[in-house]
Parts: sequence; C-alpha cells; structure tokens
Amino acid sequence: MKDVIVEHAVYGDLTASVMVSNRAEANRFIERIQETNAVYLSSLTNGIHLHTLEADTQEKLDAACDALKKAGILVE
Repeated sequence: MKDVIVEHAVYGDLTASVMVSNRAEANRFIERIQETNAVYLSSLTNGIHLHTLEADTQEKLDAACDALKKAGILVE
C-alpha cells in the first residue's frame, strides 16, 4: 500500500504516504496509530478512502484485490 487518499469538501483530494509493503509493516503502522492516539484520515470522510496498491507482479495485485473483495471493502 503506497498511500491513502481522502476527498475533503474544502481541500479536495488529500493524499498521505503510507508505504506499507508487508504484514509486519502494516501491524507497526496500526501500532503507531494506537500509541500516538492519531486519527485516521478516513475519519474526515466517514470511513470512505482510497489506497494506491503496488506489487511486483499482477498476481500479487490480483490476490490483494481478491482479499479486499472477500472482506467486503473493495470498491469497484
């Protein structure tokens, strides 16, 4: 996951770099949010947000999209 994007009514698209490439990094990202009591950008949009995904193969991107779809959180 390269970034997170939310659409703000005044500022337009807000994009923040996330640069999480594996589960360990994802877990650390969540831990940092919790440790600092930071607010997710998606709180500005009632949870609606986008991510840019990157992978070194199409198969990995397809697997990520399949997992997101199964979780019921993929917007197509």
